Amino acid sequence: EDLSPGAEVQRFIQSTDEMSAAMAQFRHRRDYEKKADSLADSFERVLDDDVLPKARQILQIIRSQNVSAEKLLSYIREFFSDDSDLVLVLRELLKRHAADPVAGKRLSSVLQEAQAQAEPRQLKAGINCA
Repeated sequence: EDLSPGAEVQRFIQSTDEMSAAMAQFRHRRDYEKKADSLADSFERVLDDDVLPKARQILQIIRSQNVSAEKLLSYIREFFSDDSDLVLVLRELLKRHAADPVAGKRLSSVLQEAQAQAEPRQLKAGINCA
């Protein structure tokens, strides 16, 4: 084993590179786990138990149905009868799919319609207590 100062510096640099590669790998894994759990985490405030499957179904309806926002809202109300849960889900879906031109526009119009139809004080109270 070479004990010269140059060899020691070389080993130090190599071990630093290996540690940084390991740290990057852990970071990527953590980011991946966060991304996988983010859908569940973002709907934590919704009181309904089956929010994830319902949210996926809402997205399918939004993307497939070419009807008015009022009609879409009536379909979606079958999943969430509580206005505060409905608005929370629509807001989260809009945040996630705003880049999708079709879904983003429809989600926005359905959200506006839901907020217009809801009683403002009850809606705000329901969202704040969730």
